Amino acid sequence: MFNVVIKSLKNNSALTACAMAMFMAACSGGGAADKAKELYNQAEQLDEAGEYQSALALLDSIDRAYPAAVDVRREAMQLRPRVLEKLTVKQLEAADSIAAVDAWHLDSLSKLTHRVANPVESYIVPSAEGHVNVSTTAGLHARMAPDGRFYLIASSPEHISMTSFSLSSEGDAIQAPAVAYDGERNDRSGAVDVITYIEGECQEVGEFILNHRNAPVTVTYNGTRSVSRPLSDAQRKGMADLFETSKLIRARKTQELEKQRLERMLQAVRSQIARTTRDTIPE
Repeated sequence: MFNVVIKSLKNNSALTACAMAMFMAACSGGGAADKAKELYNQAEQLDEAGEYQSALALLDSIDRAYPAAVDVRREAMQLRPRVLEKLTVKQLEAADSIAAVDAWHLDSLSKLTHRVANPVESYIVPSAEGHVNVSTTAGLHARMAPDGRFYLIASSPEHISMTSFSLSSEGDAIQAPAVAYDGERNDRSGAVDVITYIEGECQEVGEFILNHRNAPVTVTYNGTRSVSRPLSDAQRKGMADLFETSKLIRARKTQELEKQRLERMLQAVRSQIARTTRDTIPE
């Protein structure tokens, strides 16, 4: 167990420095103030080295471990918001960088899609699926709502009272959930059986296609009997592109929320720094 912990620490230089500093302070002689000061000095060094999270961990440990070291704790309280400010700025820069890359990728993928006007709700399809009638064309038809929700329409090659389908590629396989016949989501009124899979039911299917976007994929339509057909290259690549687009849209929403959180934190930390500076100016 000890070896596992040591190995884990070696994989993170910042955590190693933090752990060693706490260990040395705990083992060294002297009173609480001296030990607390050792941790504070280590935190300063980590701060200067850009290891902000480890510096914060040490500063927090001073407050918990040495409550009697009042003077050192006061120094730590003044240093902590400045370290947190640097960490938050660093995280914001990283978030902006990731958002910029994702925005470029999303823009390139948007050129491979087509928006279809609909009286109920417009939707987005791969370019190759722009004018496909799902009631007469067998296969898997990818769809995405304007807000990024990915969903899927499965059309059987013939009437088999279809209730589900499965995919196989390169030795891997996945089974889509069964959808009982109801005349709506599972519709058999057209030339073929058509099942609409909502967002929560086709995420694993989307991931499967994304992972096998450059390999042949076989679709097996299951009903009173099973019928297998290769998924066309256009449908496979189009589905992969649209599913990736959906993932990026959702990721950007999460990134924006995280960025707003970091900006609020930065504002609060800078206000705290201003108050701390005011409080420490000699009269």
